[in-house]
Amino acid sequence: MTSSNINHNINHNITHKKGICVIPARGGSTRVPRKNIKDLCGRPMIAWVIDVAKNSNLFDRIIVSTEDQEIADVAKKHGAEVPFLRNSAFDNMTHANEAIAVALDQAYDHYKESYDYVGMLFANAPLQTAEDLVQAFNFWQKSGNTSIISAAEYPLSSPWQAMKLNKQTGQGEFLHPEELKKRTQDRQELFALTGAFLIAKYQEFRETREYDIDRIHYPITWINGLDIDNLDDFHLAEFLMSKRLTEKQS
Repeated sequence: MTSSNINHNINHNITHKKGICVIPARGGSTRVPRKNIKDLCGRPMIAWVIDVAKNSNLFDRIIVSTEDQEIADVAKKHGAEVPFLRNSAFDNMTHANEAIAVALDQAYDHYKESYDYVGMLFANAPLQTAEDLVQAFNFWQKSGNTSIISAAEYPLSSPWQAMKLNKQTGQGEFLHPEELKKRTQDRQELFALTGAFLIAKYQEFRETREYDIDRIHYPITWINGLDIDNLDDFHLAEFLMSKRLTEKQS
């Protein structure tokens, strides 16, 4: 899979290996209706993520797994393959593992091809970058681990300050009171899983249908890993994407 928009300055360490990318995109999002194709700075949100997959130049095929024909049409317009629609029984209670595993099963039935690795990019993280993806891939290749997943830095208050709060009385119980005695700069930096991307060995994933076996993590900024879950997230993504585009033009 090639694209005229590929950034040829991105280097990765592939030697005769094949990769497939799956972008799951369910049509029935509720908190942000039609989220995956909602206009984000002049383009459907999923188009930004398809570009990341294309510009990384890591994948022989980039497929979008959806049950929604409109999403399928948009995805194909922006350079992804949608050779089949997935079972509409998948909903927001279906784990990403299963949705992606089924997509790989369907892709194998359709193409009769096997791969060395599978990349899973999520349309709800449109600010992720091809640079992050390639750097994570290179890190993973050297590690020998089964899979790698993006982890983002915390954007606001440190989780060391987390507390259980009784809203009726206002009483709070800190989960890590010993950390509050330390200076901020002396506290260990913490990260959280983010729904941007993950990469796994193809055969192991198809056999186990799990990507958290022998998993390592790759740190990215909270901006690149922003997960759009509600309208506030979406409006923040609009602002950040607009700022990024303006900086590229200047």
